[in-house]
Amino acid sequence: MTGRIVYAEPEPNAARMVEQQLETAGFEVVEAWDVASLRSIELTQKPDLMLIDAGMQRHGGLELLSYIRQEARFSGLPVIVLGNSFIHDDIIDWLDAGADGYIPHPFSAALVIARVKALLRRTQRVVG
Repeated sequence: MTGRIVYAEPEPNAARMVEQQLETAGFEVVEAWDVASLRSIELTQKPDLMLIDAGMQRHGGLELLSYIRQEARFSGLPVIVLGNSFIHDDIIDWLDAGADGYIPHPFSAALVIARVKALLRRTQRVVG
């Protein structure tokens, strides 16, 4: 196992595709749909990273990111947003809210996995 990822995505089919690729790469994936589901996740160990789909913005995604940054157990958690916008203001909103990175659609699973691994190496959450 190379790390534990919490993944917030409002569309179950899209979530499953990304989740399968992450699991194939050796990550454990825990799904969260909103702040309420994130609060209800029983975590025996702290996650290593969070992915938030930008589609969550319509479903409280920025609120979710704000909650992560304020909640002690998640405050230092690296966050990557998987976005559907090339509009600079949208990307800046996510980065200003506390995201550590933004990957615009369309993206390959290989790119997402590479960015996840790079951020985990930089934050020293994965040894090896």
